[in-house]
Amino acid sequence: MAIFNWTEEVAQGMAQIEKQHQSLLSHLNQLRDMSKNSFRSEEFISSLKEFRHFVEEHFEYEEALLGITGYIKSEHHEQEHESILQKLNDITASAKDYEQSALEELLDNVFYWFEQHLKQEDEGYFRYLKEASPDTGS
Repeated sequence: MAIFNWTEEVAQGMAQIEKQHQSLLSHLNQLRDMSKNSFRSEEFISSLKEFRHFVEEHFEYEEALLGITGYIKSEHHEQEHESILQKLNDITASAKDYEQSALEELLDNVFYWFEQHLKQEDEGYFRYLKEASPDTGS
């Protein structure tokens, strides 16, 4: 059951990045579902590592776009990315030690960060990217 749903509120009209964001959200929902039953299993830990790797690849893609276009707030944006990657590292390293409710709360916090990042940080750079390079939306 999806806990976190994609909404048009965070859609910005940049197809490639939005596709990645939707995939991230789907992975996060799968992790949340898995955390209810098998949060200490190797499968869950493996999925968590896979999610973290996918997040890192997505951030690298975004940061490359920001670097190419000279986005003035790219350093701040990269710091935001580094912050969530560190949180994901901590969760992955200690997942077997958490109680189920604590792990679910951590995943909820990751989602909250993701949602706020989309609404506050990504919105600004989406607007900038569209102006700097109109063909990045496809």
